[in-house]
Amino acid sequence: MKHRGRKKGVLAGILCMMSFALCACAGREARPEIQRQKASMEQEDGQSISFKPLLSRKVQTLEYRGALSLGLVAASCDAIYLYNENKGKESGILKMRPGEASIRALPVVVPSGMEFTHMTTDTQGNLYAVLQNENQYNDRCEVWKIAPSGKTTIKLDISAYIEKEALPFNEIAIAGNGDIYLSMEKNGAAVLVFDAEGNFINKLCLGERGDMPHIVMGRGKNGEIFAVLPDNSLPDPAAVIMELDGRSGCIGRMASFIRSEDTFYEYLFPGRDCDIILLGAAGVFGYDLESGTVKWKVPAQMLPFCMEDDLQMTVLADGRLLFLVPGHARRKDQTKEFVSEGTKLYYIPAAQQ
Repeated sequence: MKHRGRKKGVLAGILCMMSFALCACAGREARPEIQRQKASMEQEDGQSISFKPLLSRKVQTLEYRGALSLGLVAASCDAIYLYNENKGKESGILKMRPGEASIRALPVVVPSGMEFTHMTTDTQGNLYAVLQNENQYNDRCEVWKIAPSGKTTIKLDISAYIEKEALPFNEIAIAGNGDIYLSMEKNGAAVLVFDAEGNFINKLCLGERGDMPHIVMGRGKNGEIFAVLPDNSLPDPAAVIMELDGRSGCIGRMASFIRSEDTFYEYLFPGRDCDIILLGAAGVFGYDLESGTVKWKVPAQMLPFCMEDDLQMTVLADGRLLFLVPGHARRKDQTKEFVSEGTKLYYIPAAQQ
């Protein structure tokens, strides 16, 4: 798995309609598909009122063979957001409903020379995207808040502070209260915390200079922000889960230990029937912090793709995992036009209730 920071992309946000080619399911349904409830009601201001959809056990695979290069993926209660990173083409934030084939571009325009490198959502269904220079230098950096309607409601310019820190982003997470957490892994692991208006709150140091532990960070089930780091102080391999408190400036309580050979994790998401969901080399599992136990696990060998692929992951409110596995580009009919071949979305049931 490669880091989720993407390569190239310039957005031209015009509304359009596109579609995925629906392939045969990657596996059988564990039971007939349950008709899901209406997941949200969108208001005029772009905010949404969210409801938990019914649990789904449906396995699906969607394959895209168009000219777009799909990079990042994020999900809210009733929507999936994709980033089309084509440079010099019609690019943008794309939106689709879980399990459906139709997809449309939102009216999001990115300045020339910039690209989205990370995406996530908040508890209200808004999309947050980190905008940085394509050349990876941190002399300009913004965080955009995009409503479900596609309207960019806030553009937070945090360039001055990022240039001072000179640290590249690794993760973005939005707490239940709207605070923005950005983690980094250069010159020591750290997390920058901003409020919803872009005002700097605190910097949390998780490692000294020369000590560069891999950080995976995300929101928990109840809106808290957690970080998972390897713990090399124990005789057996383990990882420690820490709660981050950006308001107080403290790392917070040690939530739990994970004793496993798999101490390198790539993603952290809130669970439906567990506190957090983690993706590691051994697979995906739902974890309960209070008891320190695994509630369910999807082993890597049960996934219909190689874990070494440059995959992106998110979690759906209906209890399923969603993986975006980009394909490769090929030249179309001996012309200069390239098409993406083999890019797939895999829907994998996980939550038990």
